[in-house]
Amino acid sequence: MRYPLADQTIPQADLDALADWLRGGPWLTFGTLCREFEERFAAWLGRQHAIFVNSGSSANLLMVYAAKLCERLPAKIRAPALAWATTLSPFRQLGIAVELRDADPNDWGLDRYDDNAVHMVVHVLGVPAYYWQQGRYVVLEDACAGLGSIVGDRKVGTYGQMSTFSFYYGHQMSTIEGGMVVTDDDELADCLRALREHGAGWNVSESARQTWEAASPWDFTKRFTFQYPGFNMRPTEIQGFLGLRQMERIDEVSAHRAENDARYRKNLEGMPFLACQIPPVGSTVASIAVGVLAASAEHRAKIAHALELAGIETRPIGTGNVTRQPFWPAWDRREFPMADAVMDRGFQLPNHPGLTPTDIDFICETVLKVKP
Repeated sequence: MRYPLADQTIPQADLDALADWLRGGPWLTFGTLCREFEERFAAWLGRQHAIFVNSGSSANLLMVYAAKLCERLPAKIRAPALAWATTLSPFRQLGIAVELRDADPNDWGLDRYDDNAVHMVVHVLGVPAYYWQQGRYVVLEDACAGLGSIVGDRKVGTYGQMSTFSFYYGHQMSTIEGGMVVTDDDELADCLRALREHGAGWNVSESARQTWEAASPWDFTKRFTFQYPGFNMRPTEIQGFLGLRQMERIDEVSAHRAENDARYRKNLEGMPFLACQIPPVGSTVASIAVGVLAASAEHRAKIAHALELAGIETRPIGTGNVTRQPFWPAWDRREFPMADAVMDRGFQLPNHPGLTPTDIDFICETVLKVKP
């Protein structure tokens, strides 16, 4: 493709530096570089704790599991019908009841919120959701697509009791594969670290380690006390090395993506046969891609064909209405008008630092030439 939907985020200089570092025979599994990356990321974002894992999907699973184990979930959690598959899969995997909500017609996040309830909030394609204006409630925040997006003076990923990020190769920053869970809650942070590493307390706080080891059944060594039924979701030092290199460019890359996103919206908004997501007033959108609704499924098919002929990659948006996906139980199939519209008529356009303003104008012109 001449214009891929996602492009390599790791520059050649980072790959060259990684090769030089590897020749020195360093420690490769989780270690000091991963911990340093966690500290720098938490400081950049303004959170107390950052827990580095091997993917954004793992981050979402750990976030939901920690909320369950630490008894932070009610009988039922509110979640969006429009998301990514591994945003919603943890609820099915962990047996957590979900009350699905339709997508908001503007930002495509949740369409409504309830006071004193727990919500899974998703920033679809990196466009911030409006939830902070809606009332008092607990939030689990999937910010996997929203790294670098800002509302007012607050970064996306600072609103949730826990929030997640993805460092997939085509996202705002990349560790090839990787993810992060952030929180300001000490108990949740210790739970997340233990779940990441087999349920053991190898990287938890000193107070948690001492408490857990005091109750250990082992006489030989208390280090192998497993507090939770955990996973192995540790990243490697290779990913930690790349993460530290990427931190040096995250503000620059986010600003470039935001400029691209704004140019797309300037070109496409107001067209009678197209609809874009509408971000909150005063927000900066460092999106991973730009979401658009065509006038109909047939119109989308014609646009997709025109984009393909022009060498422009596109794809559907997230799960669409997740209840129409095969992994969702058939007895829970329902209509959600906005999520259905996104599923039937939505498509993505590329956004990454490799695009120039001329590229974006050409992509928009290709779309606008296709009439319903």
